[in-house]
Amino acid sequence: MSESEIVELLDVTSAVWSPFYLSLYENLVNRNGLLNFFHDHLRQAVEKKYLSDAEAKRNGYLRLANFFVSKETSNRTVEELPFLLTRANEFDRLKTTVSDLDVFYRLSDNEDGIFELVKAWKTLGGFALSGEAYMSALAKVPKSVIMENVPYYCKLYRNLGKFFLKLGLMEAAKTVYKTLIKQLEMNFGESHGTIVYDPFSQSWEYRCKHPDVITGLHDLGTVYRQLGEYDKAVTVYNDAINRQNRIRSPSQKLQLCEGLLGLSTVYIHKEDMFEAKILMTRALELATFVLGKKHHFVAAILTKLGQLSYKQGRVDEALAYYMQDLKVTRSEVGTNHPRTAVVLNEIGLVYDDKNDVMAGQLYEAALSIILETYGNNYLGTGSIRYNLGAFYFGTNHFEKARFQFTESYKIHEMFLGDNHPDTVAVKEALNTVSAMIKTK
Repeated sequence: MSESEIVELLDVTSAVWSPFYLSLYENLVNRNGLLNFFHDHLRQAVEKKYLSDAEAKRNGYLRLANFFVSKETSNRTVEELPFLLTRANEFDRLKTTVSDLDVFYRLSDNEDGIFELVKAWKTLGGFALSGEAYMSALAKVPKSVIMENVPYYCKLYRNLGKFFLKLGLMEAAKTVYKTLIKQLEMNFGESHGTIVYDPFSQSWEYRCKHPDVITGLHDLGTVYRQLGEYDKAVTVYNDAINRQNRIRSPSQKLQLCEGLLGLSTVYIHKEDMFEAKILMTRALELATFVLGKKHHFVAAILTKLGQLSYKQGRVDEALAYYMQDLKVTRSEVGTNHPRTAVVLNEIGLVYDDKNDVMAGQLYEAALSIILETYGNNYLGTGSIRYNLGAFYFGTNHFEKARFQFTESYKIHEMFLGDNHPDTVAVKEALNTVSAMIKTK
């Protein structure tokens, strides 16, 4: 808590607080204005004396929660309330809090806040409840209120869509993105109009080409791809690309690249590798023209081409693409950037296919970078742990494999739930290695 929050909570005068604070000053640490104990042994001593049992701790959490509830909703209050209400076992109040659209709006603006939302909904009984709660809350917002604050609600829709995508709530994400696109087209249709040819009606149609509408269409295409509705995904991506029929600025050209890359991913799922490579190559040429060869966005396209080659079994070609990306990425953002970890993980997959022990070192290096950046509670961490576990399993290091699979399963189950295909795959791997250890 901040110094002012502590003083207000304790209801003490400065004459009492100041000498007390000065006597403790060297044993406290100030991080961005929030005070905490500098040494863990002091924290433990205070906990033992004043919060010696579960009921005392619950009451302490409840008191803090009530303090923050009494304040006007702000970024500061929402970052504390989910944790405090959970620890106080105030689950009805927790649900009311995280179901609030303004609370969601604030928390969903950064990774730490998203993780608090994920933990809260998991505690409350599952991610499906979040979809029901937020869609119900949106339905109750009068259209007049939305029209009075369009930028706020457009960002809210966008954040909800990303959140639902992360949790695998595709139907909810689809509804949100459709609503977002409709709202944006109403706002910018007159100022950002264009004429495109509709092959289905075989006629020319008036469409909105505002950059936010194009991004919304890209996101909707991603949802259709995740749902396995590939033809609809192709239609949406092509719609977005066709609306960009007069591109002049660098940002417009890069947005076209994103559409081409999204469409190429759909074609990979449709097993049309030839069309996918044409689209990726076109995106690479355009991005290189705008940004030059030594930009991380260009390098990321090289990795996508590598992934395509890898899927086709051309592992040496894939490795060549990855190494080009790694060279650019390291020079652009350094060796300890999460983007570098992504490339190292991809290179690890190639070496794994070659049965080269270098794969394990690459996975470990990638994991170290991701842990340093995001910590263990991040879906990307779970993916790399799964790959490292598979490597250990293949090299008969079963205990190490079990540890990585266990950690990976915890992360996948936290973010995606038990029934997601990726979670099921990790669980099966964990069960397999556990059974082998048991029979040894």
